[in-house]
Amino acid sequence: MKNNSLYEYLLRWIFIIFLFIAPIFFLPVTQEYYETSKWFLLLGVAMVALLFSALSLVKSHRLAIAMTPGALAFGILTASALLSLLFASTNKIEALMSPMGLGTFASLTILSLLATAGLNDFHRHALRWGLFLGDAVLSLVAIYQHLGLGKMMFPNVSLLSDPLWTPAGTSLALIGVLTIMLPLVLREIRHEYQSKEDWQTIVLVVLAVMSLGAIAVTSYRVVPLLPSLVLPLGISWTVMLEMLKNLQQALVGVGAQNYLTAFTSARPVTLNATTLWNTRFTGAGSFALHEVTTMGFMGVIGLGAIAWLLLKLWIQDARTTTRATLIIIFLTIIFLPPNMTLIATVAGVVLLLTPQSPQQSKSLVFPSKSVAWIVGILLIAITGTMILGLVRAYTAEVIFANGLKFLDRREGTPAYTRFIRTLELNGYITRYHMTYSKTSLALADSISKSVGSDATEGSSSASGALPPKKDREMATQLVQQAIREAKIAVNLAPNSVLAWENLAEVYGALTGIARGSDKFAVASYQRAVQLDPTNPLLRLRLGGAYVGNADFERARDAYRTAIALKPDWANAYYNLAFVYRQEKDFYNAAVATKQAQSLVDPESGDAVRLENELMELRQLLRKEDVERLDSIATQSGAPKQGDSFDELNRPSQPLTPSLPPAAIPPETVQPQN
Repeated sequence: MKNNSLYEYLLRWIFIIFLFIAPIFFLPVTQEYYETSKWFLLLGVAMVALLFSALSLVKSHRLAIAMTPGALAFGILTASALLSLLFASTNKIEALMSPMGLGTFASLTILSLLATAGLNDFHRHALRWGLFLGDAVLSLVAIYQHLGLGKMMFPNVSLLSDPLWTPAGTSLALIGVLTIMLPLVLREIRHEYQSKEDWQTIVLVVLAVMSLGAIAVTSYRVVPLLPSLVLPLGISWTVMLEMLKNLQQALVGVGAQNYLTAFTSARPVTLNATTLWNTRFTGAGSFALHEVTTMGFMGVIGLGAIAWLLLKLWIQDARTTTRATLIIIFLTIIFLPPNMTLIATVAGVVLLLTPQSPQQSKSLVFPSKSVAWIVGILLIAITGTMILGLVRAYTAEVIFANGLKFLDRREGTPAYTRFIRTLELNGYITRYHMTYSKTSLALADSISKSVGSDATEGSSSASGALPPKKDREMATQLVQQAIREAKIAVNLAPNSVLAWENLAEVYGALTGIARGSDKFAVASYQRAVQLDPTNPLLRLRLGGAYVGNADFERARDAYRTAIALKPDWANAYYNLAFVYRQEKDFYNAAVATKQAQSLVDPESGDAVRLENELMELRQLLRKEDVERLDSIATQSGAPKQGDSFDELNRPSQPLTPSLPPAAIPPETVQPQN
């Protein structure tokens, strides 16, 4: 393409540099270091591409684009994601910020259209070596971590203490990237050797050896851990099939940000017998299954476009190394979880392998300067607005992560102010409101205890003295704020079990303090149970809410359901025994305690506690009941590895009132019958 502008020249090199740094790029300034950083990087580069193209249009009155099969495939995937966003996602901002949503695919489309226009052999050679250099960094880090050199060289960097740490984000993504690139490295070795480029050949041979070594050592460490790291493909398939039973979801999916909703609603009870029983997955074990679940038939169309592109490249290039790469990419899409590093690498390799004819590189020449100026300025304004929105979103992520660090240090006030600023910048993210609600509640509790302690110490006669009015008002305001923010989270994500669980926890903490909180806690847990019906932990917490209301009959039913869902869970039996004791049913309390005892480590403190409680219960039984108890066969074995409770926990009792009752807004969720 002739008459290339400076902006087009810079854009190509920015694209090449992006593909080099994307696999290794991360910033430890957000809550999640890897996917978030790579996503913002991708969108930032796409915005720069739009801006440079607009400036080139204003200057030269033409727009260079590449109408390649890769751009078409990514465009179809973007259109599918857009339809899913419009018709499936209730919170469109949160869906737009999902790494596997519209923002990612639209950015890839923009880059494939604008950044690859006019790529010549030199650019492709630089692109190829950029991918190789990223591959080399990933391989070297993997080998260093396996040998423990990273921890030895930087002992104060906590990330490097993990032998499986990688800038790619996950070990599976690392293996996928290195495997995809390996055939291309081998092909380049052959080419450089035939061209008698000795030093380049040596470098590439070293890279190939490093890649093989990194794949080997990472696989050695990660393969035994796979059952506890990734949602099994069989369950991912089950979740997808359940989603397809709903017509709307079959067409447009559940929404890019709602995979967790699909997972919890379709979660098979058999998962409770595995180490993953208390794990909630926000992504499928396969990119393809994830996209179909979140985008429905639109996702099938998008994946079909990618499959068509791979087939087209297969037909056009019969070289063994190229076809090996295409096969690996296809297998990666089918068998590996979604990951930004993999997406960037696959996109780069596909665009590298896609031949570009002069007919595909086009210049859209505008008929007049005024039209070019209007279109260019309009594009600049739109791009500038999107950049401002992206900066606000990223700033909110950074400030939110900073607030979480203060929370970890138990510094509530600075965390609180940062969460306020986070919501001012971006009030559409559910987890922001959930964290803010919990922080507000914690601060209210801290003020209450502090003032109550001061009043007790400073009062000689008025043992029932109330906190000072100012502090009482502040605590009440924080309580109301906690409820409000938890409700906003529910409104933003009405089908999120996490949002309803958070609301239930807020109300549960206010039982005995805010009027009606006990009923609202039960109602919120009931809704959470509807969204995650096979989760035994939710049944346990629902039972605890019933205990707080002294509704022991329903608590007993909830604990029995938890046991039915996970029969090897000692904590469920222990809580059931507690309810039986409250009902004076000492025989069944002893039976449940004996079952719990059989499921804990005999050498643990829990076993000693259970033995003491069982002895107390035996003294309350009749002789014939003791004989019946001794004849009962119990489950045996140590606790499952997946148990999240190292100690047994009884239901929490209502808190001692220390705050004035908070006004509950009338639109709060009502208890269900």
